[in-house]
Amino acid sequence: MLCPRLPYPPKDGGSIAMLEMIRSFDALGHELTVLAMNTPKHYMELRHLPDQWLQRAAFYAVEVDTSPNLADGLYNLLLSKKSYHILRFTFKSFREQLRQILEAHTFDVIQLETLYMAPYPQTARELAPEAVVVLRAHNVEHEIWERRARQPQGGLLGPIRKFYYEETAKRLKHYETEFMKQAAKNKLDAIVAITGRDAGKFDAMKASVPVEVCPAGLDIAALEQWEARMMSPQAANPLQVDFPSIGYIGSMDWAPNQYGVDWFLDKVWPIIHERYPEVKFYLAGRNMPHRYESINLPNVVVVGEVEDAWAFMARRAIMVVPLFFGSGMRVKIVEAMALEKAIVATPIAAEGIGGRHGQHLFLAEKHEAFADCISVLIEKKGTYQALRQQAKAFARKTFNSLQSVGRLADFYQQRLQKQQA
Repeated sequence: MLCPRLPYPPKDGGSIAMLEMIRSFDALGHELTVLAMNTPKHYMELRHLPDQWLQRAAFYAVEVDTSPNLADGLYNLLLSKKSYHILRFTFKSFREQLRQILEAHTFDVIQLETLYMAPYPQTARELAPEAVVVLRAHNVEHEIWERRARQPQGGLLGPIRKFYYEETAKRLKHYETEFMKQAAKNKLDAIVAITGRDAGKFDAMKASVPVEVCPAGLDIAALEQWEARMMSPQAANPLQVDFPSIGYIGSMDWAPNQYGVDWFLDKVWPIIHERYPEVKFYLAGRNMPHRYESINLPNVVVVGEVEDAWAFMARRAIMVVPLFFGSGMRVKIVEAMALEKAIVATPIAAEGIGGRHGQHLFLAEKHEAFADCISVLIEKKGTYQALRQQAKAFARKTFNSLQSVGRLADFYQQRLQKQQA
């Protein structure tokens, strides 16, 4: 597996998706090697990885800096037509480490994680001509920027930001579309999408190789063991749902999450607080910006990074997911469903999951409708109970990572047999 960053700790959807893939392949009896970029934003020394992960795969890391640089960004914007987002992940040192690993070992499958690993399939094919080489796309990258450009851009710099977002989206769309069209020429054997919706988008781009769907899943057995342990009378802090509390958790250094939280606090929370003065909103997430820590809104509790995300969600009655630009699949929604949470989300947040409005979660895009959905869950206990029970059953049946990765392994085996025939 080639990763754009070390996939530990499992604090966001991307890292969870990569770690679950590693865990599941290992549990199915496959040997794994992981080559990751070790970036300043997600830096970790390999020796600090927990033993359980070091036993599941051989890890290699290459220190590179993928951080955006204002000077480089402006130069690229004004004097180049290439996607700066892809260029930031193109490194000779990473390619050389990949070359050394492939010269020393033989692999059946080489899986590149996200579009940002797109510069490397040719090297993989050159040194591993018999391997199945695939790119696992975590989302449709250009959609994130297209949707961001469509959001209101206030202030004096608003027009400049809008231009930048539109230009970024245009370049990424061109790169992504051409990459899919030229996938076979780029030495790929398949594309792996995380959702059926994304697979449809890649097919619409005329992907020249098969597109397989493998949802980001959960370790259901570990979740059940965690529940049993946390609900035991012997637990130090047994789980209890604080009804009707409301919670949010997400990586707070990601712009789409900040935008969604700001919208909720500005538009939705005043309505909820007026209707239910006793209800509290708990805001959690890693890399919390200082402006949230100093927020002064009634009954808003800024928790920051939590040690146990499952415990945080399990103690909230309602989880909200206000997202207006993004792509792929929100793993935190799947986790919350599996934890039997009542969820109110925007339609974009729930894309690719397949949950039905009113059956597995509530969906709303306008702030009045979002607040009304929360009110229904607070005031109608029967609806609240039914929604969370149906969400739990749906998530645990649909997103078992061992099953989905098992199907992906079968797909890889078929591709191997076809290539060797």
